[in-house]
Amino acid sequence: MRPPERINKFLIALQYWKGDAEQAYRLAQYLADLQKTTAQEADFLLFRRFDLATPPPPEILSRLSRVFKRVYTGKSDRYGTGWPAGCNQLWFGVLEWYLRQVLERKIPQYSAIYTVEADWIPLRRDWTKHIWAAWQTQNPDFRHPRIHVMGVRLLAPIEHINGNLLISGELQFLQYIVSFSSQVRNKEAWDVRLFKIFERSGIAELPGAASWWRFESRDIDILDQIVATFGIFHGIKDDFLLNFAWALLKKGLLPTVWPKQTINLSEKDLENQIFSSSRLNF
Repeated sequence: MRPPERINKFLIALQYWKGDAEQAYRLAQYLADLQKTTAQEADFLLFRRFDLATPPPPEILSRLSRVFKRVYTGKSDRYGTGWPAGCNQLWFGVLEWYLRQVLERKIPQYSAIYTVEADWIPLRRDWTKHIWAAWQTQNPDFRHPRIHVMGVRLLAPIEHINGNLLISGELQFLQYIVSFSSQVRNKEAWDVRLFKIFERSGIAELPGAASWWRFESRDIDILDQIVATFGIFHGIKDDFLLNFAWALLKKGLLPTVWPKQTINLSEKDLENQIFSSSRLNF
């Protein structure tokens, strides 16, 4: 049997469930608007939890298809609800879907998968290029990766790498990771439980990305400083930052320079800074 096709690209896997499906669909539309041209370095997967029967609306898929060459949809075969079981089983469901699709020659084998959630957002138009450049800097030979995970490393509540991360698309490695699914307890998030395993396999920080747990703010100055400071932001539990960034995008006011260093300021750190004045009456 011929080996699966391998391509030097990454697959963006947006995971969602009934409770955040609308935000995920709005995020997908924002991501489509964010692309200036067709992404050469990434394809897209919309992946829903087992108990969401309705597939993504055709207009969402059509919009994504204008800027991503391949757009897939998938549904988890794993049962799990609540926190953290629902999140755990959905993430392992993504990996299993990917493995099955590649082995059945339905999709190519990607160099990496970027598993993201509806409370994650890029804040630069050319974000896919920067993400991919960061991964390739660590893995110049895509067939023999030196590191297998890239994301935001956090110290609280226990040291881990946040689950909005790039993970190698190598089949043997992912099969190894999936083998730990039965050991991830319902009181423990998968990104905490697997951290030591990720460390042994090689991890790297994602430059310009930040993760704040359960971030909510309607302070325009704080939102403006977040947009100015970070290229990727995770932790939004409302849609105000998405609305703010989208409005900036439409006015051509999103920053163009990608943060060079790994930055993980807390909300208190930002409050202590002198804020730039808001660029938008919002």
